[in-house]
Amino acid sequence: LALLSRLWNAPPPTVTNPPTVTNPPNVTNPPNVTNPPNVTNPPVGTGDINFGSTSYSVAEGGSLTVDVVASTSSAIGISISYDSSVLQYSSSADNGFGMAPIVNSNTPGTLELTAFNATGSSGSGLASITFSAVGSSGSSTTLQISVDQFTDPNYVSLGNSGGSASVTIGGNSGDTNGD
Repeated sequence: LALLSRLWNAPPPTVTNPPTVTNPPNVTNPPNVTNPPNVTNPPVGTGDINFGSTSYSVAEGGSLTVDVVASTSSAIGISISYDSSVLQYSSSADNGFGMAPIVNSNTPGTLELTAFNATGSSGSGLASITFSAVGSSGSSTTLQISVDQFTDPNYVSLGNSGGSASVTIGGNSGDTNGD
């Protein structure tokens, strides 16, 4: 009890002010940063993506298989456009590229085709694409390749040159390769 009484009557402890905080040392701006050197586009090789022929004929109601041929390549992403009132996409298959192409045909009149071969492929067929002739005799369309990606095994761009071919319904019924 005596201890409690002494603590109760003791003067409060003396509080000292905290140390004075000074401003941090002067911070200097970083050295001047220069823009990176001009970046040039990577070298462009030479290459083409075409059809096996520039002209095809198919009988009304018949089927037409066209070959898509790529010069040296490793990665390909292309679109093939056509008049869907004349041709209808049926199927596709590998034509020597080494990997079956992936074809998206969700939009009538447009095929999105993608293929990859890690070691590259030289001067071979990329894909065989089969269409059904749904147009009437005398109708025609142009198959047009638009190139999104076309690279060699070192990922050097081979350009964006895509070919075209005409298709006529009602030509020589057995002539599906333009001979």
